[in-house]
Amino acid sequence: MNRPQLQLVVTASCTLCDEALAWLASMPDAAGHTLVTIEVTEDDAAFDRYAHRVPVLIVGNAEHDWPFDAKAVSNTLHAD
Repeated sequence: MNRPQLQLVVTASCTLCDEALAWLASMPDAAGHTLVTIEVTEDDAAFDRYAHRVPVLIVGNAEHDWPFDAKAVSNTLHAD
């Protein structure tokens, strides 16, 4: 089974970003997926799109704003 990559858009000194990372680490459905963090201040396109929304979880074409909805994230991870 091909597991989609998880991308988490974060920024430094962001407590909500830390909470999002901890949430992902504790979510069984996220196990086995590659997690890549994107520092919003180091990517102009990410900054333009996400600067006022961090943390944001991106899975394929789906975006999930914090606080993440476990059922919605799970559905995205299991989508065909």
